[in-house]
Amino acid sequence: MRIHSSVGRCCACSGSAARLAESWDINSDFTQFKLNLRKGVQYHSGREFTSDDVLWNFLRVKDPAIGGGIFASYVAPLKSVEAPDKYTVVITANQPYPYVSHILQTMNMLDPATMQQPDGVNNPVGTGPFKFVEFAQGDHLTLAKNPSYWRAGLPYVDQLQMPIFSDPQTMVTSLESGGLEAAVNVALRDAARLHQQDSNYQVVLNKNSGAMYGIIANTTLEPTAQKALRQALQYGIDRQRIAETVLLGLGEPTQLPWFPTSPAYDAATNRTYTFDLDKARSLLQQAGLSNPSIDFNYSSAIAEFGSMAQIIQADVQTAGLTLNLKPTDPPQLAGMQYQVKYPGIAGGTPLFGQAHPGVQFGSPYFGPLNNWTGLKDDQFRALSTTMSTEVDPSRAKQAYAAWNDYVLDQSFTIGIATFLPRIATTSRVHGVHYDLAYILDGTEAWLG
Repeated sequence: MRIHSSVGRCCACSGSAARLAESWDINSDFTQFKLNLRKGVQYHSGREFTSDDVLWNFLRVKDPAIGGGIFASYVAPLKSVEAPDKYTVVITANQPYPYVSHILQTMNMLDPATMQQPDGVNNPVGTGPFKFVEFAQGDHLTLAKNPSYWRAGLPYVDQLQMPIFSDPQTMVTSLESGGLEAAVNVALRDAARLHQQDSNYQVVLNKNSGAMYGIIANTTLEPTAQKALRQALQYGIDRQRIAETVLLGLGEPTQLPWFPTSPAYDAATNRTYTFDLDKARSLLQQAGLSNPSIDFNYSSAIAEFGSMAQIIQADVQTAGLTLNLKPTDPPQLAGMQYQVKYPGIAGGTPLFGQAHPGVQFGSPYFGPLNNWTGLKDDQFRALSTTMSTEVDPSRAKQAYAAWNDYVLDQSFTIGIATFLPRIATTSRVHGVHYDLAYILDGTEAWLG
């Protein structure tokens, strides 16, 4: 099956620590977690998966030389990871760690034996339903069925061919011409057209997504180092218009990175910044910013960002702020964001607002340790630590409110609207779905 998957996450090669455990035991204050691993699970190499592999994977992402990114932040609170026997892992945290389930769900287990080979990073070996075959930068990724997958009888598909497209329109054209069976995160207008007008296609939406369209500002460079400019940008975004005209009603205006079911969500706080160009102009003038000009870098593979950027550009121009639109190839943009090397602002899609609020501690958009805005602040780290460790519901509610107020005031990451991940497929495709961790799962996919 040919499926485009250059945008989004796909559960394929590796198995997460959560899926590879039969059961968990958690103590009352969320500081110790015992994982009882499945027996007989094999890596693609044929070697058995054991507790020593879990230990190695946790230690690996803590190594600064590896560049573990958000996972380095996620494992930072851990005091120890131990393997008392072949099928048992005991994780101990320095402080309450109520969002550990998210880490275990998203952290995949790689084979230490192959990863430590000279070219191991380029030939990953996991325990998942599909084995790595080939990756050609900017062109394609190929995966093959794992005949020894621990879930007997799965997967159904023998091979996944994943062409990589930098142009979203070319991707849709390939889907409609028969070159693809599925395309991830197609433009909303194309998704609506295919879903409503052609019975040969179907569109699966992740309606439980806690993701959003957002903007990050490089706080290490002028003029985006100025909070007044970032707040002016907040007032310059007509979120309601964007939700209606760009997202076609399949997205709601948002300023907070939380799904409405999250205990950290607050409807009133989510309306802190109204669309007010006079207020935006006043903030720029008060800060002594005379006709500032900044770049707006965004992914060329997410069509909605181009439309949003044009609307925002036209509006803030009347307030005295010039945005230079810079559609950028996704891998290049990701590198710029990861290293905080982008000038001005950049578009992105913060994730996991549907999970425990504490996961934002390791977020590249909102984490206090390794965020893509370059913000380093002791107050923010303290607020984030409290928010992510408090287990008493009433005190946690207060911690969430304080965190929300700080994030909106500083405006280093700016919410625009909710984002619904989606996959458009031919009517032949069945069994593809999104799990609660936002991951696109093709384990049970089949062609009719």
